[in-house]
Amino acid sequence: MFPSSSPSIAIDNNAELQTEIDTWINTGTSQYGHISTWDVSRVENFSNLFSGKSSFNEDISGWSTGQVTRMRYMFNNAGQFNRNIGGWDTSNVESFEGMFYGAAQFDQNIGGWNTARASNLASMFQGASGFNQALTNWDIGQVSTLGSTFYEATSFNGDISLWDTRKVSTLQNTFFGAQAFNSNIGSWDTGLVTSLDSTFHGASIFNIDINGWNTGEVLSMSQTFMSATAFNRGLNGWNTAKVTAINGMFQQATAFNQDLNNWDTGNVVLMWNTFHASSSFNGDISSWEVSKVTTFWNMFNWATAFNSDISGWDTSSVEHIGSMFEVASSFNINIGNWTVSGVGSLANTFAKAYAFNQPLGGWDVSGVTTFHRAFFQASVFNQDLSLWILLGSIVFDELCAQ
Repeated sequence: MFPSSSPSIAIDNNAELQTEIDTWINTGTSQYGHISTWDVSRVENFSNLFSGKSSFNEDISGWSTGQVTRMRYMFNNAGQFNRNIGGWDTSNVESFEGMFYGAAQFDQNIGGWNTARASNLASMFQGASGFNQALTNWDIGQVSTLGSTFYEATSFNGDISLWDTRKVSTLQNTFFGAQAFNSNIGSWDTGLVTSLDSTFHGASIFNIDINGWNTGEVLSMSQTFMSATAFNRGLNGWNTAKVTAINGMFQQATAFNQDLNNWDTGNVVLMWNTFHASSSFNGDISSWEVSKVTTFWNMFNWATAFNSDISGWDTSSVEHIGSMFEVASSFNINIGNWTVSGVGSLANTFAKAYAFNQPLGGWDVSGVTTFHRAFFQASVFNQDLSLWILLGSIVFDELCAQ
């Protein structure tokens, strides 16, 4: 039995409702009676109502929500909230952005919610580390952003295979840190997506075939599979013609080893860290067009299996190749014909590249300002670099210095 309450009086708007919630949280009392009985049927905006109310866990399942259009950040960091609100009428809600952001305990069945009018699910379950419910039947046909929707939702592995994503323009951070996620989303319509930045970053068991995704509008793939340690599916069917950034794309994706020779990289400018610590990778990337790339910093650093032929790459725009092959312990391809006249740093470029022993004496290093540890512990390297010393006015000891 709830405490006796005053006759039901409707709360008119968000500000009034917020004031009453704050009073309830602070005193446990309200002029409208017990919070579970409040008449909120006139309120259209539920945004931020319980934001930061870390101990709140009252039963509000009976609230009338049919007029609500916004539930943005409603339970943001309401860490204890875990009540059954699956019966709420959400048919008019347009934005669920951040609704359960940081609601670590929430794990209720809301699969029956009407989401047909929703356009924004960004960060909806971000940090909702306990949430793992089926959302199979949600209609997201009007949704334009799924950015960070399941960011660090570390328990989530619900079936969302049938989601209608045809209007979605960004999948940035969507499954970032979603360590349990491995649902089949291979049939998603990604034709309007422009960003795949960090989509599966840290999604450590994800290994679904998404080679059929339409990536023709994607501009950036930075860190898409970074630390996605189980992922090893073909991606050679992806259209990368508009992509300008793939920096860190497979960084620490330790299982990935697929050919990417069909990729059009002609517009890519950012390639630093692309395969950094991608310890299994030895795929064919020989045909990549890299003439617009300005930095290869760390690109194959700790890519210990990599020994693919990249001798034909056009490196004429490159300014930085520091640490490019550091600890790339299998690499031994002749790249002596590369153009490096614009390069300013060779620091650590071949450090601990234990297999590398190819002629580089013809490289124009006249613009290089630092050679620090360029061949540090490159134990088999034994090539004539006398012309380097003349061009760069360097001390040879700097190349191998610790």
